[in-house]
Order: sequence, then C-alpha cells, then structure tokens
Amino acid sequence: MFNVLLYRIALVFLNHLPHKLCYWLADRVADGQYLFSFRDRRAVRYNLTKVSGAKHVSGRQVRNVFRYFGRYLVDFFQMRRFLNEDYIRRHVRVEGWKHMEDVLRRERRGIVLTAHLGNWELGAAILRRLGVPLSVVALRHRHTWINDLFNAQRQRQGLGLIPVERAARECPKLLREQRFVAIVGDRDFYGRGIPTDFLGGKAMIPRGAAVFAWKTSAPIVPVFLRREGYHQWTLRVRRPIWPVEPKGQKEREIQQIVKAYLAVIEEEIRMDPTQWLIFREFDR
Repeated sequence: MFNVLLYRIALVFLNHLPHKLCYWLADRVADGQYLFSFRDRRAVRYNLTKVSGAKHVSGRQVRNVFRYFGRYLVDFFQMRRFLNEDYIRRHVRVEGWKHMEDVLRRERRGIVLTAHLGNWELGAAILRRLGVPLSVVALRHRHTWINDLFNAQRQRQGLGLIPVERAARECPKLLREQRFVAIVGDRDFYGRGIPTDFLGGKAMIPRGAAVFAWKTSAPIVPVFLRREGYHQWTLRVRRPIWPVEPKGQKEREIQQIVKAYLAVIEEEIRMDPTQWLIFREFDR
C-alpha cells in the first residue's frame, strides 16, 4: 500500500515540481506511512535490528528507511530531467571503476549485481551513461500502470528491459552476445530462490545471477549506488566474481557463487542499513 500511494504521487507531481519540493512531499507521505502502517514499521525495525545486531533501533532510523524510499522514487522519476554527463561528473563519486574497465576489456560482458540499496534504478542509468551496454531484469508489478511507468523511465535512459519471467532465456542470450545484464540479488519475490545464510538469518535468495554465471562463465560485477547527501552519490564497483569452469556439480557450484556475492551485499548493507529499502522481514 505504501508503494502504490507513493507511485500515484509520483505520477501526478514528480515531472512538474522542483526537486527539493518533491523531496519534501515524499518525506511527508513517508512520515505518514511510518506512523500508520504498523506492519511496514515492524518489518523495517526487525530488519534494522537483525542487520545491526542491536537490541534496539531508534524511531528515527526506522523512519529514515521510509523517507529514503520516497526519495528513491523522486530521483527515479525525475532523472530524465537532471541525469547527464555533467551531473555525473559533479554529483557522483565513482569508486572501483578499474574493475569495470577490466571486465569491459577482458570479456565485454558481465552480470551487474546489486541490491535494494540506495538507488539501484538510478545506478543502472548512470552505468548506461558511462558506456556499459546494459539491460535490466525488471520485476513485473501487479498494477499495469505502475509497470508501464517504470519501464518507460528505464527505456528513456537507454536501458534494455528483460521481464523477469523471460530472464532465464534472455539473460544467457545477451551475455553470449557480449552485453551486460543487471540483477537485484537480495530478495526472492517468486519463491524460486535458495535458502542461504544472510545477515544473521536464513533467507530465500534469488539464484538467477549465479545460474547465468555458471552457464556462461560471465563474471559477476557487484555495483551499488549509495546516497551521500542531497544530489550526492557514491557509485561503488566491487571486485568481480569470476566463476570457475563448471565441473558438473551444478547445485554446489551455484551455491558457492551465491555465497560469494551475498558476502559483498551484506558488507554494503551494513555500511548504512537505513538505505536498505526492504519492507518485509527479510528472513521470514
């Protein structure tokens, strides 16, 4: 319900109002959801407690997760107004780009792995602006108008679209054609993941990135866009995970790849758990 309300506000206002005013409006809606949605608030508090290892997290920390989600939507729906090469040069600090350059030079293809952290949609658009030929695996929303709205924004940024139900067929094909595919790897929405130790619990984790790496020997490149302030970001490219040559032990080797990239995702989430935008208990 929280997401649908914010999407409707995005559709009506975000293409017309100044960015700071949109942030203010999104914060007000987020504050209302924080106050009135016990279920979402409980889930966020639970996740923050598990991630931090603390017995108690403050209401301000919980509320910030709601606000960051609202601001994520503002940035996503307004990026066609501000995102260009000059914006990236002035507002995005890029760390570890040598890893991407290495993959581009050696393979010219790869699996960009990220999480529901910071702003993964804006991160994909920035990668495309930096010259990475990228297609994104897109989750289909229940509401057709939301689905169309998101996909239109992605296409405006030159991103290819891979519906999640066709990912098993299209991702290996694109990788063999020396392109990059982007996958969010911290939440299984379809019940086809594998139970894995994650952030101190046992969570269902999507296995797609690992399966595609195993099938095609394409490297996995973890990439995260973290918010550092108003219109300030850090795009962090982590060391690639190069899959070993398959030896026929498919499930075991896939689980090893999943564990390798989950360790990176865990490290990134723990840097600032309030930017991990998950509104369900991650291990339940």
